[in-house]
Amino acid sequence: MESFKMNIPEKKEEARIAANHLTAPGAKPIIVSLDTETKPMGFEHFLPRGHRGDAYSIVQSADVRNVNYYARYKNPSLIRRILGKEDFLNAGGSTYVLSPIDKSNKYSERLEVCTSLVVAGTDRETGDNISFMTHQNPAQFLHDKKDKFVSDLNKKLTTLKKRCVPGSIDAVIVGGNYVDSPSSQNEKFNYKKNYLSSISLLSGEVKRVVGFEPVVVNGPKTQARLEDDAYYDNNERRLYFVRPRGQINSETRDFTKSDLEEGADLLKKVA
Repeated sequence: MESFKMNIPEKKEEARIAANHLTAPGAKPIIVSLDTETKPMGFEHFLPRGHRGDAYSIVQSADVRNVNYYARYKNPSLIRRILGKEDFLNAGGSTYVLSPIDKSNKYSERLEVCTSLVVAGTDRETGDNISFMTHQNPAQFLHDKKDKFVSDLNKKLTTLKKRCVPGSIDAVIVGGNYVDSPSSQNEKFNYKKNYLSSISLLSGEVKRVVGFEPVVVNGPKTQARLEDDAYYDNNERRLYFVRPRGQINSETRDFTKSDLEEGADLLKKVA
């Protein structure tokens, strides 16, 4: 496993990606452990857990939330029942899912075109780390479900900000792909445009509410029909990010929305 700390720059010119927003005493950035493995297409969700290392032990922990985008029910109340908590937010099956804000571990699997946002902070009252995780499909949250998604994300971010110690909040974005679209006629499936728009929307909402841009970890995948998995250890503020073999972007440094807007040559290295 290749591990590295996000928000800690290797070069002086990358200093603004550093965790300058973490001003509270003892506040830690979200640490990302990057891993890769080969998984049989279509079978990964059913493989036994526990033998793949620390990332997968999160699934078996006593207090864990499955941010299950694949709960395929049209009735939101049924989705909430399947997901186990009334404070999961969504707009129906295969749209998006936003987890509760709490101190549980969280995971979300099979991020193909979807992205995932993890936001964490220190609870004002208990001193515990608390967090929420999302899993969203750009064909939905950038288009038909955009207004509801933005409203739901704003609710989560605003609530987390109110509950947390100022200067203790951090956030990262993972997942997505950057490949040619299957159809040039349907904007919903313009994958490259959707990826960039996803980063812009998610980053913009985080910055508007909590005051900083999340770091995008390792960029997008560059091959269609491959899936990432994300497993978050809440107490340690550690995100295990598991990519398909060959999809770790070793030459692409982590970046922010502002880097893209300034024309940084980031995606060309993975396109």
